[in-house]
Amino acid sequence: MREYGTNVVAGVTPGKGGPTVMGVTVFDTPQAAVDSLGQIDISVLFVPAAGVKDAAISAIEAGIKLTVLVPDRVPVWDAMEIAAAAKAHGARFVGPNTLAC
Repeated sequence: MREYGTNVVAGVTPGKGGPTVMGVTVFDTPQAAVDSLGQIDISVLFVPAAGVKDAAISAIEAGIKLTVLVPDRVPVWDAMEIAAAAKAHGARFVGPNTLAC
């Protein structure tokens, strides 16, 4: 992403906040990143499908207005909960990806 010019301002890994990776600070939660850095425009999730719902809702509740859900095979009920959270917070999301049948 950085090689294409994306301004990556933070990383989030629960329980591993504090260090920097390639010059980018890692936080425990999206809310901690927003509290430290101010407004964050986009969150991109690179997590296993089982963790997408919690990660997406956490980003949405932190005030991030666009979340990109990269994983596939996210349960439809999880996607519906993400949609409800996005609507409630005036946010949008793209994804999740899925396999073509």
